[in-house]
Amino acid sequence: MLRRAESGEVITITAGATYACGGSRALPGRDHRPDCLVRARLDTSVLTSDTAPEGVEAAVGAASIAELHFGVQITADPDEWAVRTRRLGATEATFGPLPITAEVAREWGRLAAAVSTRGAMGPRF
Repeated sequence: MLRRAESGEVITITAGATYACGGSRALPGRDHRPDCLVRARLDTSVLTSDTAPEGVEAAVGAASIAELHFGVQITADPDEWAVRTRRLGATEATFGPLPITAEVAREWGRLAAAVSTRGAMGPRF
């Protein structure tokens, strides 16, 4: 799905996301026009993927840091634990997490309930 972003607008980028800035289709890191600054909150799926978006002013939310901690705690595989721990350390060293506001907490609760009612597992922390 193509997401249109206005210059200076903060959007959430998920793994494999595409967005448009200034009316042209662009992949993260492909539109370097000075009038096209895309500010993004990176979804946890981006933080755990092998490809990082480029050309964006990025931030992470406190919820994503919590999800990364959760991922470290639940793995039983020592090699995967090491990978997840390195990823968590790099993320914490790179970003000061955005706080969870009351609005974010309400939406998170709503989404977790929607996922739960469909039979999928929601967050456990």
